[in-house]
Amino acid sequence: LFFDMTGFTQMTTTLMQQEKKGAEILSQLLKDLFGRIVDVIHKQGGFISTFAGDAATAIFPETNSGNVFDAAIKIRKIFDDLHIQQTEFGEFILDVRIGIDAGILNWGIFSFEKNSTFFFKGEPIDGAARAEHIADKRQIIATENVRSLSLPESYALHEIEEYFYSIHVQDQQASRI
Repeated sequence: LFFDMTGFTQMTTTLMQQEKKGAEILSQLLKDLFGRIVDVIHKQGGFISTFAGDAATAIFPETNSGNVFDAAIKIRKIFDDLHIQQTEFGEFILDVRIGIDAGILNWGIFSFEKNSTFFFKGEPIDGAARAEHIADKRQIIATENVRSLSLPESYALHEIEEYFYSIHVQDQQASRI
């Protein structure tokens, strides 16, 4: 799963002009927002492999692969609830675009001097990023590869173009997850 926030650059630019107070507000907003997102991903059995500014990649091991759909819907719900951020320096509109792909990843450990970090690479990461790039605000786009996952009955895939599908909740009960 790859997600990217929109509105982040404008918010950061405006708040950083306010020096220390703006930086404190930005830090708290990001802590609150990313904290909720990371919590959702962990509760659904995934983990964050990479943060890049206002974007992140989450990995869901095969045993939890079906949970990626619930995580995406819950992340979108966070932005349904918190997309307007009101501060003393103005109102900011934040949104999210989400891409999902499935497949086999490669991973390794990169070491330099006394520091080491994990890295992940592979077509599913690239595919999730491509899916996110064609998503509209608060839209979840998946690649053809997700059809191999166990899609919960409450979700439907609707083809939007060759290889890419929009994910939708099929009934009202499922939208309250």
